[in-house]
Amino acid sequence: MTHSEHDQPTISPPADDEPSLAVVADTENNNTVAEGWLEAPATPEIEQSADDAPEKSKQMVMPNADDVRLQELNLAIELHPDAAVNYLLRGEWFLAKNQQYLAKDDFAAALDLAETQLETSVWGFTDQWVRDRALAYLEDIEL
Repeated sequence: MTHSEHDQPTISPPADDEPSLAVVADTENNNTVAEGWLEAPATPEIEQSADDAPEKSKQMVMPNADDVRLQELNLAIELHPDAAVNYLLRGEWFLAKNQQYLAKDDFAAALDLAETQLETSVWGFTDQWVRDRALAYLEDIEL
C-alpha cells in the first residue's frame, strides 16, 4: 500500500485574533484524532515613551515566558487529562512560583494517575518515575 499526502493527518490552524478549536483529523478514515481550544497567539505590544516623541525609541514587550509555559501546560492537561506527567510538570511550575497549594494538588493528581497507570502498564518505567517524583514533592511540601 502506498502512502500519499491524503494519508497524513491534517491540522487546522488557530485563528490569528481569537481562540479557536484546533482539530487533528484523519482524512482517510474521516475521523477526528484530537481537538482542543488554542489561545490566540500573543501579539507583542509596543510601549511608547511618556511624551510619544517620534525620536524616542519604542520598545517591544514580548509575552512573559512563564505565562506561555503555564498556558502550554494547561493545554496539555486539557488535551491529555490522563497523562500524569503533565500534572507533574505543572506542579513543578507552581512550586517554582511558590504556589504550594496548587503544586500539591497537581502532584497528588500526578501520583494518583501514575499509580493507576503503573498497575496496568506492561513496562511502567515512565509511570514509576512520575510516581516517585510526585511522591517526593508531596513529602517535601508536607514538611
